[in-house]
Amino acid sequence: MRKRPLFYGAVLFALLIFFLGKIIKIDFRPDLSGLTDQVVLTGEFMKSEEAGKKVSVYLKNVNCYAVGIPKENKEKAEDQNGKNLRIRLRKILLTMETETYQGISLLPGNRVQVKAKRTGFRSARNDGNYDEEAYYNSLGVQEKFQAEGEIALVSRRVLPVRAAMQFLRKKLTDSLENLAGGEGEGHAAIFTAIVTGDRSSLDPDTKELYRKSGIAHILAISGLHISLLGMTLFSFFRKHLPLTAAVIFSGFVMVLFCVMSGESASAVRASIMFLLRIAAIRLGRKFDLLSALGLSAILLLLHNPGLLFYSGFQLSFGAILGIGLLLPAFERLLSPREREQGHRIRGKALALKAAALFLASLSVTLMTLPVIINSYYEVPVFSVLLNLIVVPVMGMVLESGVFSALAGILSLFFGRLFLGAGAYLVSLIEFLCAVVDKIPFSIVITGRMAPGRVVIYYAVLFVILFLSFRIRISRMKSGAVFFGLGLVLLLILFAGTKTNKLRITFFDVDQGDGILIESPSGTVYLIDGGSSTVSDLYRFRLESALKYRGISKIDYLLISHPDTDHISGVLELLEDDGAGIIQAKNLLVPSIPENENYQELIYAAEKANVTALPIHSGMVIDDGSITLNCLHPEKDFTSRDSNAYSVVLLLSFDSFRAVFSGDIGEEEEAEIVKAGVLKDCDLLKVAHHGSKSSSSAGFLKTADPEIAVISAGVNNRYGHPHQEVLKRLEAVGAKVYLTAEQGEIRAEIDPLGTITMITKEASDY
Repeated sequence: MRKRPLFYGAVLFALLIFFLGKIIKIDFRPDLSGLTDQVVLTGEFMKSEEAGKKVSVYLKNVNCYAVGIPKENKEKAEDQNGKNLRIRLRKILLTMETETYQGISLLPGNRVQVKAKRTGFRSARNDGNYDEEAYYNSLGVQEKFQAEGEIALVSRRVLPVRAAMQFLRKKLTDSLENLAGGEGEGHAAIFTAIVTGDRSSLDPDTKELYRKSGIAHILAISGLHISLLGMTLFSFFRKHLPLTAAVIFSGFVMVLFCVMSGESASAVRASIMFLLRIAAIRLGRKFDLLSALGLSAILLLLHNPGLLFYSGFQLSFGAILGIGLLLPAFERLLSPREREQGHRIRGKALALKAAALFLASLSVTLMTLPVIINSYYEVPVFSVLLNLIVVPVMGMVLESGVFSALAGILSLFFGRLFLGAGAYLVSLIEFLCAVVDKIPFSIVITGRMAPGRVVIYYAVLFVILFLSFRIRISRMKSGAVFFGLGLVLLLILFAGTKTNKLRITFFDVDQGDGILIESPSGTVYLIDGGSSTVSDLYRFRLESALKYRGISKIDYLLISHPDTDHISGVLELLEDDGAGIIQAKNLLVPSIPENENYQELIYAAEKANVTALPIHSGMVIDDGSITLNCLHPEKDFTSRDSNAYSVVLLLSFDSFRAVFSGDIGEEEEAEIVKAGVLKDCDLLKVAHHGSKSSSSAGFLKTADPEIAVISAGVNNRYGHPHQEVLKRLEAVGAKVYLTAEQGEIRAEIDPLGTITMITKEASDY
């Protein structure tokens, strides 16, 4: 510990922040309870990002003046100068329409004023979904507002360095777009992301391809970019200038590069470590990787403690920990004698270099694997091998992009000349990614790692580290020990956890339905999966929610009826292709031949090699743990209303019963009651999102639910759920849960019939 006080100090500091944030639940954000919805913002312009029809403007040192303060609160809202100053924020995000923002020319440091509405960040509506609030808060952005007017310039004060870097970034971006023949064409977006850190023009499919291959780090300004570019510059200056001048010039350029690229946590970390590295060379001191990492962590966390909970911060620092801790342990597998021979024998030297690259990639992967899993709930199996190719060529790609962007400002001819080699290498990388994407099992869906499992994983990993340095045994025995411990790591990662509980999850899909049933036998059912208000429902809500639970296969897709608000996400699931897809085995849907949505659904199932079967009353699914009985519709049922075809299912699990009623109306409810097939139930999925045309008094009296769940959108235009329905549910003594208010709702039922209800705000996310 005496040898690396900075490193161990950083570890203790990080543990303290984790303890305060996760155990004691201290919120590092400011108290915003006094902030009104309508405000006038006065703040310092930092930067703007354009994406589609929206522009995101970042302001810092913001004063929020309340608009329309109630008289009784006015005294509390006024400061000593008599101004209606409600609260001061360090950094905020302001969104506005592109048309409104066009024509406004702002420079970093300009002080602006705008009238705005407080919108707040969106939190994750389902476990596993993207949490906008957590993401921006971890980056120090404290609140989000929507501009309700044009931005007015209050002060023309300018931060010259930041303004110059903003101008340079714009010129480099324009240069790369011109070289590719226009925005978004060729590799312009890729090189723009690599050179300037601007990923706004990247195609979502491209980003997904790189992510699934495990090389998404090359699309962001990371430690790899800083170290490659920084050491190239330092080597160049050192050849032509005195050492001190080389240190000063290369350090200055890399600080400017960090500012230009957006100052991400990984870029700042890498910049600090680069400065320490060249300073050590100048002072004739030995550079210690872990001490430099510790100092950069302390500086970043002092500025923003919330960074500790940001996956980008964890991945960046975890990668260096892998290089600094695990790599030396693995390199001990190569004996000094072999390394000495490798320098004399050319072929063996190449093999040893390849082995060293592999061990470096493996070290980074092993150290960051739990972070990757808990960010994406899957593991890219071939990422270690793919990085063996990507990392060595990234230097050439980055240099090609930088030189072509700079040359392109002066001449398109010379710009394209420099871009050529880099473009071929990017094409090669994308080709390899596409090949890997088609390999079966190239991505393994793991689900979220529980905190306890993460702790055990790292404990075993550090046992390997300890043994490699402390125990001297033969190569064969050490190999056997490491192999055995490696198997233990794999078991920790991928061993399934069985439960005797039935889980029923009502996903928040806004205006629509999506219900997941996980039976104790391991059979997975998805009842519906659609929304009339959320675009790309599967990509943005269902897929991550399913992967969060480790679901790679759905045994039964049960469609109540083929309306858009019940099948839009299911269609996307069936059309999904490539590695890491969630596969479906059987599709059960009521037969409505004249319905276009029905025909589209059947076609998508056939194309995806999913068995499609009609479902009708009398059909029973029994998986050994639960039974699902179809109560409606009858085999030859006909109606002009597609809602009337809705499948009604009765689930039985020992003494527990649940009814899923689709969008049936009062007429269908009366037929079910008359047939005598409906019994008292413990849980009811309320029909038609709580519409007053369903959930009749007679049906609810017969069902007599203890718990009722209503899936409907926030402030939906239909007014669901209607007050009449809520009163009828109250009359039968049902406890009502609403996805619009509580997000995802999960029911866990044990074999004794005990029901535990967990809403999104109570879930362990």
